[in-house]
Amino acid sequence: ARCDNAGNPNGADQTLEIPISEGAIEVGRLCMAFAPETPLPAPSELGMAQALVELAALLVEDRHQHTWGPQLQAGRRMLAVTEEELQRIILDIHDGPVQKLFAVSSHLALVQARLDEHSDTDLRR
Repeated sequence: ARCDNAGNPNGADQTLEIPISEGAIEVGRLCMAFAPETPLPAPSELGMAQALVELAALLVEDRHQHTWGPQLQAGRRMLAVTEEELQRIILDIHDGPVQKLFAVSSHLALVQARLDEHSDTDLRR
């Protein structure tokens, strides 16, 4: 809490400001202005003001949950779908082109072996 006289509304002699925070982020301030003849709040009243600030912070956090919660869940679902799609693509690549490359490689090895056999036979003649 901070007490000062700068920037007070007309007729106010002192102000009390308490930051409203959500985690480490300040999301607002509770500002109270007091007339010149009004004493500043006692510690028990400051405790009530702090409780009000904490309630305001909870309301801000709750509002963020209602606002961003569904979007976060949708993002998580999209991520899960994307991971499933990626796994499908990996399997398609493995099952399709990789198997074809292996088959071509095997055929080439077989052709090479037969060519080697024929060239050995031709050399012996």
